[in-house]
Amino acid sequence: MLGVKKSNLPAGAGIDLVLSGSLFNTNGPRFANRHPRYSNSYVSNAWSFNGSIIYTLKKVKTTLSARAFQTPTGTGEFFASPTKLTGLPSPGNQNTGTSGIMQADFNGEKPSLIETYARTAFLQSEYTPNSKLTLFIKAMLLQHNKNFL
Repeated sequence: MLGVKKSNLPAGAGIDLVLSGSLFNTNGPRFANRHPRYSNSYVSNAWSFNGSIIYTLKKVKTTLSARAFQTPTGTGEFFASPTKLTGLPSPGNQNTGTSGIMQADFNGEKPSLIETYARTAFLQSEYTPNSKLTLFIKAMLLQHNKNFL
């Protein structure tokens, strides 16, 4: 996380800049109660970014902010395996093991991928004329998608 505060502005004014991000990868766990070739609990290059610019005056605070998350994961995170067909114990959580998706490597490739992302940007402003009243306005752009590849 990176933060910067600029202070040689008029008295009572300030600019804050805050940035943070992450990157995550995993091959995922191996489950004893799934098919022996099951390999679909993984995260591939998931990343996130958060950033804000905040401008503050004595009675006004304005924020411009953006957030983005992208998480490509195996569909094994979401779907059950047909454990009765494979003769393995049920994974629980009211899953009877009678239906599901066989999630196993095919020719060395990962079986499937779901890529979710969420992006948000907003501009908000707060005006506080006195200690008993604050006026607040916010404009927001949201984008969310689930894309099966």
